[in-house]
Amino acid sequence: MDTIQNILPDVIKKLSVATPGRQRTIQDAWNNVAPAKAAGHTAVAGLHNGTLIIHVDASAWLFQMNMHKRSLLAKMQQAVPELTALTFKIGKVR
Repeated sequence: MDTIQNILPDVIKKLSVATPGRQRTIQDAWNNVAPAKAAGHTAVAGLHNGTLIIHVDASAWLFQMNMHKRSLLAKMQQAVPELTALTFKIGKVR
């Protein structure tokens, strides 16, 4: 059984990724990487275990973004090295 002393550093590390400043950095990176035409159709939804979740507002945009997933991930990793994957889902876009 793990002690609190062993668990706490991992919990703090995971929480620090979700800080508002870090969230803003990720959003800014996405705004710089996303194609200009996609700007109004996508929004960062969250980061979970190295996977950046991006909401898109229509199935056509879901298809388009998935076609460019590899290149978008490579560009995002330059700004956010801990990213291991991108996931696009239909969802609310502000």
